[in-house]
Amino acid sequence: MTITAVPKPTFSVANHVGHALGILLSLSNVLLGISPEAREGDGYQGNAWVAFVVFGAIGVVALLVSWITRAPAARRIGAAALILVAVASLGFLFVPEVGTPGRVFNSIGALVQIGVAALVLRPSRKAAPAERV
Repeated sequence: MTITAVPKPTFSVANHVGHALGILLSLSNVLLGISPEAREGDGYQGNAWVAFVVFGAIGVVALLVSWITRAPAARRIGAAALILVAVASLGFLFVPEVGTPGRVFNSIGALVQIGVAALVLRPSRKAAPAERV
């Protein structure tokens, strides 16, 4: 009787960079959403902060789990959380009180989050073949 172990995929450098940046971005989304100073001024009022906190927390947990266990489901959930925060932040483009610099920085932030999600979702390297025991 032979037992074969299923090999875990190995992450490329781009996957590691994407996970590290994704965790930092998600953590910053949580901190930004819970800080009352960030919500005052510049017209950033509304319920989008709830999405920042919820999806940021989901992103932190999912990306940490994905990095440790290499689970593809956790990787997809983490990338989806990054994309959902980026989409939620685009609503601030239509707030009249937000000035042009705020709109530019908001758009750049959304593009960075989508780019990091692409790094997270980039296909991993194939694992080495499993040894037979």
